[in-house]
Amino acid sequence: MSTVALRVVRHGARWREDLPGSPLRWLLLPVWLPFRLLTSVRNLAYDHGLLAIKRLPIPVIAIGNLTAGGTGKTPAALAVVAALRARGRKPMIVARGYRGIDGKNDEAHLAGDIPVICQPDRILGGRQAMAAGADCVVLDDGFQHRRLHRDLDIVLIDATRPWGRSDGTRGAVLPMGYLRETSSGLRRADLLWLSRTDLVSPERLAHLRAELAGCAPMVEERTVEVTLSALSKCSLERPQDPLSAWRDTPVILASGIGNPAAFAALGQRHGLKIVASHWFPDHHHYTAADAKRLTQAACSAQARIVVTTKDAVKLHAFSHLFPDSSEPGSVWVMAVRSALVDDQPLLLAINQALQRQKT
Repeated sequence: MSTVALRVVRHGARWREDLPGSPLRWLLLPVWLPFRLLTSVRNLAYDHGLLAIKRLPIPVIAIGNLTAGGTGKTPAALAVVAALRARGRKPMIVARGYRGIDGKNDEAHLAGDIPVICQPDRILGGRQAMAAGADCVVLDDGFQHRRLHRDLDIVLIDATRPWGRSDGTRGAVLPMGYLRETSSGLRRADLLWLSRTDLVSPERLAHLRAELAGCAPMVEERTVEVTLSALSKCSLERPQDPLSAWRDTPVILASGIGNPAAFAALGQRHGLKIVASHWFPDHHHYTAADAKRLTQAACSAQARIVVTTKDAVKLHAFSHLFPDSSEPGSVWVMAVRSALVDDQPLLLAINQALQRQKT
């Protein structure tokens, strides 16, 4: 399940994001050398106190990763917020807000009643959260943001490409690979969160566990349920159809996310009949032209269109351009519910972080 053999259609600047995984990545060598050096020097400067780290008077829990692209940080952040709320805390999520809509990023639109502050300056964002009544902060995508002290660093590792390569082998640092920094950065992690563990073979998963042994305590996340709901029904929080009802229905996947191959692997794992996968740039802002292009492709293949919840946020404005949910070309939203196999290491880490901040 680590690779997805289906027809991929790239749109816009998606080719740039896929370049580090292509044979042409060696053309990026002149850019890679200074970036690799700068990343190492920066980390050393923070490690030895040459660059200042600011501390907030409330607990800060960071959710991050080593690789560029999606690893499942949003569900992890929401799970951490739920655990904090269960302890009577008032958490807020602080995110960079990259390529957001109306001042909010994709994660903020999916957070429900959880307050999210989108602020590129995470220190300022933390202070804004405090002013709004937060007594703890969950820092979204914050592992490399070292200016702000955190009391707990949770690092997500996508089991389908833990080091930026779909075959599980070690990849290079950006831009020749998808690693934001080398694996030595895991020494800063307090907890490792393995996502999409059900999309790789038991042998691959066992090998990954062995690679990570001794780095930090680990939790593993598996898919519990995958369902579909019509985009036009506005029912993203109440998906209706199990994927088992779609086994003989041709579908086209469309996504503007960091790791679209994992999206396709999940659909294949649950029996979707995928005829093509359309890849848009990460955090893509869909247009009416995109909607028409997808509809034409789906109608030609007599297929439905299936998107992620993040894409649905941006496609909903064009729902009137798509056919009715019963017809080819209609858009359906895949909702994924995941859970930790054992959440005790996470809960223990959160408790320790809250106690550590008091001292």
